[in-house]
Amino acid sequence: MIKIMRNIICLFVLIMSFTGVLLLNSSERAEAAILESKITVPLYGNGSVKNSVLSLKFDTVENTGKLYFTPGDSSAVFHKGFANNAYYSVAVFPQPVNVNDVVTSRYNEVMNGNDVQSKLATAFDGKIIKYGNVLRLILAEPEKQKVSNASGTSFEGITTNFKIMYYLLTPGGFVPVNDAIIFRTFDGVTGVLSNKYPIGFQITSIIANQAISSSAASSQNQLRTDGFASDFGPTVSADNWKFQSMLTDSSDEYASLSKYDVSSDHKLVNLSVSSSAKAQPSTTIKDFNTQIMPSATSGSGPLSGLYGQIYRVYSKDPKRAIRFNALGWSELPQSEVYYEYTSETSVRNKPALNELDFNKVTAKNITLELGSDTSKKAVTDFTTVSSYSKLSSSFGETLKSDTLGSYDLPITINQPLITNNNYLRSSVISKVTVVDTTKPTGTVKSNLTVAINGTLELKDIFSAVTDNSGTTNLKYSYVGNELDTSTLGKQTVTVRIADSSGNYSDYSVTIEVKSGNFGILSSDTLNFGMIKAGVTTKNVVLGTNETVGISMEDQRGTKTGWRIQAKTSAFTPKSTTTGKAFTAGIKMPKGSVKSNGTTTTDLNTFDVTLNSSLQNVISAPSGKGMNSWTYTLGTTSNPVSLVNIPTTVYVGDYQATLTWSMINAPS
Repeated sequence: MIKIMRNIICLFVLIMSFTGVLLLNSSERAEAAILESKITVPLYGNGSVKNSVLSLKFDTVENTGKLYFTPGDSSAVFHKGFANNAYYSVAVFPQPVNVNDVVTSRYNEVMNGNDVQSKLATAFDGKIIKYGNVLRLILAEPEKQKVSNASGTSFEGITTNFKIMYYLLTPGGFVPVNDAIIFRTFDGVTGVLSNKYPIGFQITSIIANQAISSSAASSQNQLRTDGFASDFGPTVSADNWKFQSMLTDSSDEYASLSKYDVSSDHKLVNLSVSSSAKAQPSTTIKDFNTQIMPSATSGSGPLSGLYGQIYRVYSKDPKRAIRFNALGWSELPQSEVYYEYTSETSVRNKPALNELDFNKVTAKNITLELGSDTSKKAVTDFTTVSSYSKLSSSFGETLKSDTLGSYDLPITINQPLITNNNYLRSSVISKVTVVDTTKPTGTVKSNLTVAINGTLELKDIFSAVTDNSGTTNLKYSYVGNELDTSTLGKQTVTVRIADSSGNYSDYSVTIEVKSGNFGILSSDTLNFGMIKAGVTTKNVVLGTNETVGISMEDQRGTKTGWRIQAKTSAFTPKSTTTGKAFTAGIKMPKGSVKSNGTTTTDLNTFDVTLNSSLQNVISAPSGKGMNSWTYTLGTTSNPVSLVNIPTTVYVGDYQATLTWSMINAPS
């Protein structure tokens, strides 16, 4: 506990001593020669309560002041409940003259609870202080402090955590400096850190509407093992040191302090370029100080702390940046940290800088299954926001799983703020990838059959096919042997259903090949057109690319062969009142046979002139003819003809019947 307290004491003394050189609030240099400020503390004494006053009377002309202590009751003790224990301690620390000076407090008085109040008055009345000195006030009951300054500002109700309070002594009065950020730097002489060379500190305090900048340095032998100095103040000799001369010069940001507002739509808004102090590795401490406090005679700068503003603290090497207050000190948790300034000059009951978490949230890359139910997905699964209890989050856009591929999904992060019942909204981008790993499924129909030499669409094997990508683009294929429809009987094959992502399911399917039709399917009408009297031969009339013929099929699966025969009847008049029947032959040259559009020579064809007796036109030998067939009988170059037309035929319209027979036997 003693070590922690000493760190805090040293830290705040280190911060503030040099500010007397840098800061002079011209607005505080009032016309009155003497400005008076007070710290009022009610002392219980011997049982009665009376206010004591620690007052600062500042001569603005001489730029010096004096401290006075007015007891509530000169003859009473401070607090009998703290007898023999430290109750009230006042110390003032000056600015050192030389870099090697070991600076201790100019004045330091510790009062126990059973000390008489007049003792502190005797010790302090009329003690001379200078603008820039730091007052360290230790009070066992810190909440009893009430500060009123010459400028009219006041604050009270110090939290019990701040038993040690530090105040910058200014013409305007007591300015608390208990919250601060430090950027530790290397010196810029050799670029090498060793025990031979001193260490520089860049110090910035944000508190009580002030931005206080200072540089500090010490000989190595004045540093403790933790790198901090003992009770010494800053010196101007560190101003030209660089932030990190061990790094090569670059344009990269090395350290910075920036001030932001929160917009009406809850976004972070950088106020202006002047509201940011930035350092590269080669930036000097003096230059950084100037960015924070452009005028050495001003009591505040562009980075002055204002209630409700946000501060960004950045250090490329977070181990060299420190946040400290009366509770102790710690290195920054990461390179970029945001703080909300929560103190007003009239309220001092909590730390001034509230650390925010929104920028610590990182996004996660999420994989969704195509077509999955996104309503069951929690937004906290897409970021690390659940690691920070004060934060909430929501989807910035609609979460989708209907299309394969990747897309950016913004996640909105809400950071509640202490001030003004406000909040800050930011976002991170989660990479969402939609994949398809789901296999398509189907139900195999029962009692599947196909006719011999028939065809079967594989998708017709299944009912109730489903897939998360839909069923339109599914592919069906055999795995291994295909179905042989030329052989009767049951066969078992494997059929695969696959989607476009390569997912598939295999099914064992039993299909029975059954006998099918046997017979002539169709035949064309022969039209011989107009025949002149006395003509004995006439070709069939054909249109452009027109042919005549017949089609047949043998789907029995017996392979016993077959033959087709034809005959013609006599030609008879269409009307019984005119004309007279006659006989003539129909000459059919050999035609061409096709199966499924492919010409084949497996069948026998014949040149034949039909009469009233059946004659072979086409035949399939044993073992052949299993399929559907088309027989083209005539073309324009090799036509079917009507021959042996009698010359005595009467004028008229005539027709004859052409009979086709398919016989279950080869010729």
